[in-house]
Amino acid sequence: MIECSICYNPLVDPCAAACGHIFCSACIEKWFAFSALHQLVCKCPNCNQDIYKSGLRKVYISQSEALVKELSALRIQVKDLDAYNTSLRTEVEGLRTELEGYQNLTEKLLADMYVDDDDQPEQRNKVASAIYGTFQTVFLRDDHLLGVVSACYDAVTSVGSALFLQTVLLGVELVWRVVNRPEDSLRKAALYVWIPPTLLHRR
Repeated sequence: MIECSICYNPLVDPCAAACGHIFCSACIEKWFAFSALHQLVCKCPNCNQDIYKSGLRKVYISQSEALVKELSALRIQVKDLDAYNTSLRTEVEGLRTELEGYQNLTEKLLADMYVDDDDQPEQRNKVASAIYGTFQTVFLRDDHLLGVVSACYDAVTSVGSALFLQTVLLGVELVWRVVNRPEDSLRKAALYVWIPPTLLHRR
């Protein structure tokens, strides 16, 4: 499809200059009015050769209406894709910022858990590392649990007891085993308490 060398749209009432470039009649008229001396001679916007108004010739080109409609539809599609790409870039930036916030909070939690002035620093720090790993696994799977993790952390650090930390860790491990390995948990519990055999063989 041939386009106007000035407006780059499909040609409307085209005319050609001596240099060979083709323009819409309305576009070349505006070009003459804008840049020509006495509106008789101007420079071609493409090759900068002299264009004489008297030298312009009508050009007859058959263009399919279907092609014109297709070009218009493609232009609309390109605009829609540009808008969609912009929204995706904005969403990615938001997710990146959110991830950085999670990482900063994780580092802060870990740094606060490691306390130097403690009566049992090694034991406390080992427990803190274990809880940190458990929390990290949990909220990496579901970031909605981040608030729960923060609340638990506040409760733990306010007490400041290694024994309390161990209790929390054992509770987390117990819940995980019961949920993920119920039969194994029941068999181990049977060593200490009586459990009906039907429960041990449930599927």
